[in-house]
Amino acid sequence: MSSHDGSTPSSDPSMAQPSQPSISMSSGSRGRTDLAWGHCREAPELSVGCKKTKLVCLYCAQVFAGGGINRFKQHLDGA
Repeated sequence: MSSHDGSTPSSDPSMAQPSQPSISMSSGSRGRTDLAWGHCREAPELSVGCKKTKLVCLYCAQVFAGGGINRFKQHLDGA
């Protein structure tokens, strides 16, 4: 016979599983996990008639019509 102290297994702190950080993503988007997104903004008002959204540098206001976040990172690097 086993003794039961009245505690539930889920309340035992040694048995608790570490919580995983949740990443929320909007539907239809792959998510913006790259740190470079914090240094630019998307400018849909400049993309009228274009399929791709343009990026604008927050520091010098240069507009990038192509190349995406990789080209913008080259701009930040000075290349």
